[in-house]
Amino acid sequence: MHLYRQLIRPALIVSGTLLLAGCAGSPPTQFIALNVTSSSGPTTDIGQPALALGHVELASALDRPYLVRETGANTRKVSTTARWIAPLDQQVHQTLGRDLANRLGSKQYAGTVSSSDTERILSVSIDRFIADANNVVHLTADWHVGAADAERLRSGHAQLTIKAESHTPGNIAAAMSHALGQLSTRIVAMLQRKPANG
Repeated sequence: MHLYRQLIRPALIVSGTLLLAGCAGSPPTQFIALNVTSSSGPTTDIGQPALALGHVELASALDRPYLVRETGANTRKVSTTARWIAPLDQQVHQTLGRDLANRLGSKQYAGTVSSSDTERILSVSIDRFIADANNVVHLTADWHVGAADAERLRSGHAQLTIKAESHTPGNIAAAMSHALGQLSTRIVAMLQRKPANG
């Protein structure tokens, strides 16, 4: 028994030392976030009723705690250090909503869906929202605007690309933010009320 203790104690010390060395050598986690790229200014006239942002669906393969990159047609790489500061689907919903609010103003944008039956409700489905190996962010989305009773009034599709300044997670997140800004611009343009002739 004494010999066993003499053998096992050095092994435990070596294992603990290696574990601590591994932890000390791990790169720190970098937290990244999406941000609104539009600013408050002249608003676009889409008429009434006001627009409310409903469900925003993000493909499950993209909605991960860490940044996902495309490395090939059939391959993806999940970062071990670049982590979203909040769930990505929530950030997409908040960022898109704030972009719409800046473009429409408080009288035409009602925020998230309420109990009112007078709002037009925007729903968005995002199938692709990711940067490729060349640091190009791709955003593919379908949306529809319907009444509170689920009647579909307008719909659209967008395939957007934004080149990031570099491969760094911060620049990739910035390019993704700009892509969402372009998506809100497309949606507002579709809803813009044309001025009456004469």
